[in-house]
Amino acid sequence: MTQFLDIRFDPFPILNTQRLLLRKITTYDANDIFEYAKLDRVTKFLLWNSHSTIVETNQFIERILQTYDGITPPIWGIELLEQEKIIGTIGMHRFRPEHRRIELGFALHPDFWNRGIMTEAVNAVLQYGFETLRLHRIEAGVFEGNVASERVLQKVGMKLEGIFREAFFVKNEIRTLKFYAILEQEYYEKK
Repeated sequence: MTQFLDIRFDPFPILNTQRLLLRKITTYDANDIFEYAKLDRVTKFLLWNSHSTIVETNQFIERILQTYDGITPPIWGIELLEQEKIIGTIGMHRFRPEHRRIELGFALHPDFWNRGIMTEAVNAVLQYGFETLRLHRIEAGVFEGNVASERVLQKVGMKLEGIFREAFFVKNEIRTLKFYAILEQEYYEKK
């Protein structure tokens, strides 16, 4: 079996869908990101806290910009083409090239919930992961209660594999994590 230890993300992968452009985040996106990053209903199930100032959003963007090194898996801004506006982020994390596996995480402005936008973005990232990177497995964890994100993962063909009961202490609360994944074979079977 071929080793996949030498994957590079340079040039940065830009992904297009019918309604979206998944692209690098820039400092010019700060106001768009702050618009949703300041909302508790967005960050309720995320590891990071709501941004209270645009300065926090700028620091958040700076941290993302540091990952654009060609080695670290991408974090995309989700741009809604019709508005030329960043409405969310989706990223690949915890890359284990020796196991051909990666984890996804995402956030979306609530004005765009329940429109199939995140499903569209996740499908684009799955296509990139399986067809370009030749990954074997793509995973995602959601905290219990995050029904909308679970629905997205189910729609794209991910299966619930396990529940880590009260395994994480996040935002002064013990949380249960539901863990989903899709395998390469399952991705191609659903196409």
